[in-house]
Amino acid sequence: MRYRKQWVALYKSQGGLCAHWGWALTNETSWHDHHLEYRIHGGTDTLSNRVLLHPDCHRQVHVGKLAVTKPAPSLH
Repeated sequence: MRYRKQWVALYKSQGGLCAHWGWALTNETSWHDHHLEYRIHGGTDTLSNRVLLHPDCHRQVHVGKLAVTKPAPSLH
């Protein structure tokens, strides 16, 4: 809960869409907060280094060692 405001900011900046597949993030689908550059490799907790992903997408990214990029900011 302490990251709620940050999650809202990420959600709005992504237009409510998963950064991996681009499908809607909802309370029903849930989401995970993903670091683009892992903290163990020097990444930070700033919003510029984080995106929201569906839980399944988050697993796919980690298992497949897939690269995720920050989506362009939503104009909504």
